[in-house]
Amino acid sequence: MRHLPFLVAIFTLLSCGVVGAQGADECANAQPIALTATGSLTVQVDTSAATDSNPALPDSTICVGGDIGTVNADVWFSWTAPSDGAVSFSTCANALFNTSILMYDAVGGCGALVELACSGNGGDSCGLACANFGSSMANVPVLGGESYLIRVGGFDAASIGVTDMEVSFVAIAAPAALVCEYDAPSDTATLTWENPVQYDTVNYYLNGVLSGQLDGTAGPVTGTFNGVSAGATRVELEGVVGTETSSLTCCYIYRPEDCPPTVAGSMIPYAAGPTLVGCVACQANNLHANNSYLRAFDLVNGYGISDEITVECVTTTAEAVPGGGGSGTQPIRVRLIIDTNGGGPQNFTYTAGTNVAQTPDPGNATMLMVYEEEFQVPLAVGVPAINFVLGTGVVDPDGLGATDNALQCMTSYGPSAGLVVEIYTPDGQAEGHSWFMNSTDATVENGSSYIVSLDCGLNTPSPLSGIGFPENRYVMDIGYSVAVAGTCGSAGGIANLQCNQTPGDTTWNLSWDDAGGAASWVIEVDGNVEATVDSTQLTFTTAAQFEYQDTDVLISSWTGPGGTGSIINFAGCTLQTSPANNWPSGASVIASGTYQQEIATPYTTTIGQPLDLLICDFGTGLDQISNDIFVRWTAGFDGDVLVSTCSAGNTITGGDSMLAVYTYDAALLDDPSLVIACSDDANVGANPTNNPACAIFLAEAVIPAVAGQEYLIRLGTFNAAGIGTLEYTINDCQPTADLAGTADCTNGDVSLTWTPNTNAASQEILRDGVSVATLGATDNSYVDLGVADGTYVYEVVTDCGGGPNPAAVIVGVLTYTDYSDLIFAVEGLADAGDVGITDSGDLLLSALTSAGRNAALVRASWLDYPCALDANVTNVWAMTGTVPNDYRITAAEGDDLAALGEAGKGVYFEGGDHFGFIHVPSLFDGRDGVDDLTYDTGDGDDTFTAMDGFDSGQGLDMSANQDIPYTQDQADDDWTDQLTLATTDAGVASAGVIWASDDALVDVNNVPIPQYNTGIASTNTTGGNTVVQSWEFGGYGGDQTTLATDYADFIAGGGGGGGPQFKRGDTNQDGGFNIADEVFLLAALFSGGTPCGCADSCDQNDDGGVNIADAIYGLAALFSGGPAPADPGPSVCGPDPTDDGLTCDTYNGC
Repeated sequence: MRHLPFLVAIFTLLSCGVVGAQGADECANAQPIALTATGSLTVQVDTSAATDSNPALPDSTICVGGDIGTVNADVWFSWTAPSDGAVSFSTCANALFNTSILMYDAVGGCGALVELACSGNGGDSCGLACANFGSSMANVPVLGGESYLIRVGGFDAASIGVTDMEVSFVAIAAPAALVCEYDAPSDTATLTWENPVQYDTVNYYLNGVLSGQLDGTAGPVTGTFNGVSAGATRVELEGVVGTETSSLTCCYIYRPEDCPPTVAGSMIPYAAGPTLVGCVACQANNLHANNSYLRAFDLVNGYGISDEITVECVTTTAEAVPGGGGSGTQPIRVRLIIDTNGGGPQNFTYTAGTNVAQTPDPGNATMLMVYEEEFQVPLAVGVPAINFVLGTGVVDPDGLGATDNALQCMTSYGPSAGLVVEIYTPDGQAEGHSWFMNSTDATVENGSSYIVSLDCGLNTPSPLSGIGFPENRYVMDIGYSVAVAGTCGSAGGIANLQCNQTPGDTTWNLSWDDAGGAASWVIEVDGNVEATVDSTQLTFTTAAQFEYQDTDVLISSWTGPGGTGSIINFAGCTLQTSPANNWPSGASVIASGTYQQEIATPYTTTIGQPLDLLICDFGTGLDQISNDIFVRWTAGFDGDVLVSTCSAGNTITGGDSMLAVYTYDAALLDDPSLVIACSDDANVGANPTNNPACAIFLAEAVIPAVAGQEYLIRLGTFNAAGIGTLEYTINDCQPTADLAGTADCTNGDVSLTWTPNTNAASQEILRDGVSVATLGATDNSYVDLGVADGTYVYEVVTDCGGGPNPAAVIVGVLTYTDYSDLIFAVEGLADAGDVGITDSGDLLLSALTSAGRNAALVRASWLDYPCALDANVTNVWAMTGTVPNDYRITAAEGDDLAALGEAGKGVYFEGGDHFGFIHVPSLFDGRDGVDDLTYDTGDGDDTFTAMDGFDSGQGLDMSANQDIPYTQDQADDDWTDQLTLATTDAGVASAGVIWASDDALVDVNNVPIPQYNTGIASTNTTGGNTVVQSWEFGGYGGDQTTLATDYADFIAGGGGGGGPQFKRGDTNQDGGFNIADEVFLLAALFSGGTPCGCADSCDQNDDGGVNIADAIYGLAALFSGGPAPADPGPSVCGPDPTDDGLTCDTYNGC
């Protein structure tokens, strides 16, 4: 491979303009892009009438993240690089629908595409998101003279339309890895970046204006400049060689607005503040939630401010402000609130459902919002400081009269009154809106910090210390001017009340300051006096409080001893008591069993230490378990132990729980190095008990326990929004493993095998809940003899001395007796028998029997049913169902299905997710008529609610069936696979589409949905024919009996004359072939006997007529060694393979 130096001969010709091409529907006809030199042009992209292409889904190693989608309704362009360099493609400027762009190396042609790059939801060079989910694929290295293919489509099937795509090419690479920082005290912007080649110089632009040059030396470079304007500045670098320039590399720097010169002082000067320690915020559904960040300020006692002041500036800092979608800004509100109680805003209530979202309740007289202003904050990362200068935004945005930022003396509002400042992020769930507000070390800060976020269940202001962050304070500085100097004094008494729960306990530690004048303190809890103490005592520990309850504490200061004299002031707080086992030091000691505990914010919060991803990696990048609780458990004996949240009793929001297991150490507790197992998303159906309650977002782990060892178990939720009942199980007597069951198709014997628990004391076998055998502790198999036809739940119940622990398996029993059609209804076998809304197996059986066919159903795999090869079996029907109740066939089962087809059996296969999602290759792929190159590309969506039929051209014509309604098996979540017709399947002679989505279907925006295939009929090169479809037979809204008959005739008949099933020579329709048939035929022909109800069965010589020659032919076959009647013959039911003029109006011998 040739290396790209990027620095090439300088081009003096620039290319620009607009090209009218709209893209070709197929790769082979890709529309050329006429960009032949350095420059850019715009091409129009029109996918309105485009179809889906064959290439597989984007390469996950190149397209990181889920925003690339499935690239539906795509169009193709081709482009040849004029020289070595870099090319960019973008729909960002004018995206009118959700686009995705992929780029391929075209050397191998359309049949051997090599993906080079892609873009789903893109952004500009500074990371500002494209509007309407446009795409931007920038600076892809290319080689001069080589051709490339560009594929532009929609994120999903609903994303179609017309848009513009900008294409640009440069011959030199752009500066890379740009990082921008700004130091406010020195007014210096420092840039670090990488020059991939030697430039003559590097131009830098500030807000689009060329502002100077920087070092062009190849390699790592640092540059500085001064004179940065207030606000956000977009910095762009451009490499220059001769007259050639690179594309731009971008970052933002942010210089805070200066506070007004009238500011005389502040409360917590930011420049003198301690090191930042990160943010505490709520996120929900992977988006930043609406958060309110609050700080309480005791002006007189905490900050010595004895003046009447006017608040002019609020300073804070943020880790990142990504900016709102395509706008580049997002709203932030600043509020000034008077806390008349002075104990912090715990009793601050919010009115939900109003146009203000989180406005203080006007009826709450203790919290008075006196000022509110909304600001638009620009895009910035690593914001060192933000000054909200009051009066420069939108004051009183909701017209509530909150316009007064001039504060009276606090004592005029109440003897204990204080100031609360709130910074609120409305529209937190909007595109791109994120405000990660920094916090700092609490030990060097006065006052307390609080958070409110309805999405995380924090409906009233909760102190950070009460939700697991006692060491954090939000960064807020209040810049003020003096209105009236020196008029405010302290009321004395109590100040700076702090209330913190004792870790691992339900008691609370109270501490406060003496502001002077008090002789005693009276401590009340929920209105009851709990203690009266001398003024020299400045701490108090309460009695144990009730978990999950709010308790009000009020401490009053008195001029006399023992709570006598007059009251000076008071301060209060609300104790929101967490369960003691919210801390590892308070872990509950439990035995094996099933338990429930409420997860409810703000009571259960995130306390445990972050996990070490090298020891415990959930695969999501998360290293924390939210809303965690801790329990301790000691192993009674050696052996595997199951720790699981898989239970029907779980009501956690979103059903998403997590767990970790530690070796218990009383000193180290939840030290990450002690983790021995962890779990986030359990595998459905793969848990030891095949528990249907083990949904994908629940958690379970198996640990190899050691007798006498104590373990610390941590359980919680995926994020702070997960609340509800958490039900969990500690099971030290695990059920048997590897339980499997099969039935003998000749006699009904059921054979069970398993791996027993080595600690078992006894084992018992149950059939449908009834005991059929008691076994020894080490037995690993059992045979239940002669079981009647039916479907049974077998359980092997293990008892280690502490109670039963069952493992279950579903076994279908069918003793074969010359059935022509065998239905293998495997849907639900991997999901404890749950077949979803529609039981297609039962409905198919009803349809076939109504059509007069000798059909039977068994809920087992054809691989475990050797009788399927019996000569009397005409058709095999495989019903695998719809995700999540579907049955995913193995390679061995697919191979066996192919072998049945090659042996002459007609094969029908249905599966909602078999073709389009994690397909398992097998020999059946060569007989199913579906393009092998398109497996895992047509995972589909939930739009299949009606269908149109087509003539396959293979002898199966569904074209008379139009606009047929379909009942989804998983309503609103069906994921019907979209099929591509094969042209090269080795075992297929020819194939055709029989079903596609209804052409009248539209999406939620009333835009027509392009048709996609869901059913294919194939005539095979050997054996029987095949029908496959990605929807369930039971959901078909037309005549199911007619559909089953048409399918049965086609797959059994090899595409011949078709027609009803019959046995040739069985003229009297008693199911046999003997002298009685010839007597019946002769009577029908010559003596007025009952006429032939099925002329085809009487046409024994298959010459297209019924006459004396047929009776002679039959007698010869029976008594003088003549040939047997032609296919389907006298012993097997089947259609007439000869296309003659005879009919079979009625036949009852099958």
